[in-house]
Order: sequence, then C-alpha cells, then structure tokens
Amino acid sequence: MEGMKWIPPSLTALTFFLLGSGLFAGPIAEETFKNLSGDGPDTVTAELTWKKIANVTLAGTKASKGSGGAIQADFIPYGKFYVTFPTTEIPVGSALQVTLQLRYVDAPEAGANGLRIGLENLSDPENPANTDGQPGYLLFINPGEDTATGNAFAVEAGTDGAMGGGKDFQSYGTGFPSIPFGTDLHTVTFTVARTESGVDTSVKFDDRDVSTATETTVQAKAFNTLLIAVGNIPKTSLVIEKAVFELLPPGKH
Repeated sequence: MEGMKWIPPSLTALTFFLLGSGLFAGPIAEETFKNLSGDGPDTVTAELTWKKIANVTLAGTKASKGSGGAIQADFIPYGKFYVTFPTTEIPVGSALQVTLQLRYVDAPEAGANGLRIGLENLSDPENPANTDGQPGYLLFINPGEDTATGNAFAVEAGTDGAMGGGKDFQSYGTGFPSIPFGTDLHTVTFTVARTESGVDTSVKFDDRDVSTATETTVQAKAFNTLLIAVGNIPKTSLVIEKAVFELLPPGKH
C-alpha cells in the first residue's frame, strides 16, 4: 500500500521477542486514536484495543485540540476498563513508563481512590477477571481536590481475581499530594523501575515530579496490561487522548 513501509515478519517477531525478554529498550506501543475503527459500548479499537471490564461505557470521541481522536469512558461507581500491550519484562536497572494525556468532561468530585491507574500482567488478556496470581502496581489518585496526602501507591498480589481492587492489594510508601484536575488536559506519567533491592514506582503530573516509593515484597517485573478504573464515586466521564508505553534503559528514568 502506498505510503506504508513493509516490515519483514521475521523482524516483527524478533522485536516482540526482545520486548518480552527484556533485551530491548525503546517504544513498546503508542496510542493516538487516529485510526478509530470501533465505537463501543464495550470495545474501542484504534492502534490498540480498549475493552470494558465492568460499570463503564466506552466510545470514540474527539481530542480537545485539532481533529484527532480520543476514547471517552463514562463510569458509574467501581467502573474499569483495560488495554493490553506486548508483554514487557523490566531488566534490573530499567523501567517501564506509561504516559497518559487525559481530561475529565466535568470537573471530578473529591475521592481518595477516585481514579486508579494500574500496570498488570494478565496470563489471559481475553479474560481480565482471571489474574492467575500475576501481580501488578496501582496508582490511586484523588482528582478532585488539593490535599497533602490524597494519592497513594499500592501493590496488587493478583490472588483474588479482581484486577484493580479486591482484597489483595497493599499500600506502600506514604500518601503524596493530589491536585484538582478540573477539565483541563493533564499528563500523568507512571513509571515502574526495577533495582537490585526492589521496585521503585514514581509519578509525574504535567512533568512535575510528585512522588517515588519503593516496594520490596512482591517485586513484579513483567507487564502487558494498563488498567483504568474508578472507585466509589458518582458518575463521571474521562477522556484519554494519548497513551505511550516505553521501556527505559538504565540512566533514563
């Protein structure tokens, strides 16, 4: 097809192997919603496929600037959806970084676990309720108010089958500042880095370093799923305009 670059199948297979083995550092996947081909309510397909888990309706929509696309999630309490990317194991010294550009349709109300962003590892991506003991990390965000300890990190053991909730997650580190998101477009960067002694998770809001914490018990190291969820909050609508997944080499995080 004119304008498209052919990639040999062997090269594609090698790239996915290197990603999965942790030998490759660089872009993993990028979602800009320029190629929307599905329009909900349970699934939206663009560069990646975004799927409902529970209590959410998904739809393709427009980005806040220009004619680009986006995905809109209309939540009721405890709603959640997910997207998968090539399974990526993080070598010691490296980091998996997810950068999201997102905004609310209406300013969100205060809620300690109002927005949940998780990095998980599903053994069966078609069945997200079956986590099969695969651990992950969660970022709990209070998007509705300015508080000193409104956000938190948690590790999820993956033992009760409820990705992004249930009774198998434990907070670590200390609570850190939250900001009111309002309806502006914000950039949230969630990074999971492996060290010799544990896993460092960190978050940035709009390129502002917010917090870093270390988890030493579970030490999850492989991921293939991004979870977006809400807690027990009123109906709310969230728009994601871009998602970038990268494996960062030592010294780049």
